[in-house]
Amino acid sequence: MARKKCTCDQCNAKDAPGTGEEKTPLKQEESPRSRSDSEPPSDIEQQKTEAVTAARAGLLCTALTAGIEAILLAMERPVTAWALGGSYKSFLATRLLVGMIPWSIMAPTIWGYTPSSPYELMVPVGAVAFAVGGMLVFAKRKAL
Repeated sequence: MARKKCTCDQCNAKDAPGTGEEKTPLKQEESPRSRSDSEPPSDIEQQKTEAVTAARAGLLCTALTAGIEAILLAMERPVTAWALGGSYKSFLATRLLVGMIPWSIMAPTIWGYTPSSPYELMVPVGAVAFAVGGMLVFAKRKAL
């Protein structure tokens, strides 16, 4: 087989269809540095430039998001501690003030019942606050 003559189109240029101009390879483009500044960049160079710009924008957005997340996380812990501490101080102050109320004078009659302690009035208030908070959480989960 090694001595047999090749019959492919590349070896037999006379049998291949098309003109000589169609068969000649395209010239490779010049490098961007060798061109003059007056010539516009080719489509390939524009696509490369756009791809690099998009990649840089993506990296910038990722870094910016990570930075904002780190800042918010660092701020969240002290704010949460401050809110819990404020709630605890408020509870202690309210407990002190409720204990100082002259209940024998201030005690209202509710539907024919006179509460024996101010703490009896705080139980329904706490229950209503807990119910309203639960409804808000439920509404927020439904909205998402």
